[in-house]
Amino acid sequence: MRFCKSIVFIACLSFFCCLSACSEDQNILDKDDDQSQDVAYAWESHKPFEAEYEVQFLERNIIDYEMEPINIGPLDLEESSGVAASISNPGMLWTHEDSGNGNYLYLVDASNAEIVCRYRVSGASNRDWEDIELVTNPVDGKHYLYIADTGDNDERHGTSTVYRLEEPVYTEADKGASVPTGTEIERYVFRYPDGPKDVESMFVDPESSDIYLITKRDAMSRLYVLPEPNEDKGVATAYFVGTFGFSQASAATMNRDANKFIVRNRQNLFYWERRSDEKVWEVFLREPVLLPFVGEVQGEAVCFDEEDNYYTTSEAGGYPVSPPIYKYVKR
Repeated sequence: MRFCKSIVFIACLSFFCCLSACSEDQNILDKDDDQSQDVAYAWESHKPFEAEYEVQFLERNIIDYEMEPINIGPLDLEESSGVAASISNPGMLWTHEDSGNGNYLYLVDASNAEIVCRYRVSGASNRDWEDIELVTNPVDGKHYLYIADTGDNDERHGTSTVYRLEEPVYTEADKGASVPTGTEIERYVFRYPDGPKDVESMFVDPESSDIYLITKRDAMSRLYVLPEPNEDKGVATAYFVGTFGFSQASAATMNRDANKFIVRNRQNLFYWERRSDEKVWEVFLREPVLLPFVGEVQGEAVCFDEEDNYYTTSEAGGYPVSPPIYKYVKR
């Protein structure tokens, strides 16, 4: 009888030990799961980087892209200041003009540079639109255009604005017309922590929706960020992220996979590829390479398409001939 009781006791003890071990294992798994979840980067404690390379010693990328671009045709705009490849309208590009022009987005045929439609952005003013990006929001899956109303040649404006609207969908009824966008527009009004800046370059991280802005008139171009969420309320303050090794940045772009970047000025296209373990800003700690570039009169636009080809265009700069749109094809 005592022998049977001993067996029962040992069996029960083993059962409860197993339960305890399983519970501990589950706690460990839960803790690992918690640690694996993304945590928003603490921009408040960010230490700005300072790039140390010199442009004249940078390597040229002669492998990934064709050296000579395709001239797809003249763009009939005086002051094209940004470009983005459409998602909702395949084979099309978006562009706009800067200060002194209206609040219009132009949809352009990427095969011949013909303007097929002009959309008026209702509820937005064009103080000085300088760049445009198009990303798919990771939460709702919608495609959004971001417009950087951030130009400030005299660096005297206390605030700047980034507009966001859902990408218009073109129909044949819109061809050759001027139509309102007809979508709700959001305004992200912000200031810089160290005073007014002239910014002509913006890119948006498609994974986080963080908005990155790059200055033009500092001795070396400086990078700032507006982290998501960028609610349409009040005046936010951008965070200073770091300093590049070049100046006069006039446009920027990030590809749809969030692993390729271009920042341009009038002389060069600076290119980085992001490693899987890098945060966005950590990419810029490394030296860029220089992409193929034929030079333009007053180049202020660059974008990737869905195949990572890239496009550039320019303001007319007082010349009587319309500037071309160039397409650089990925090998």
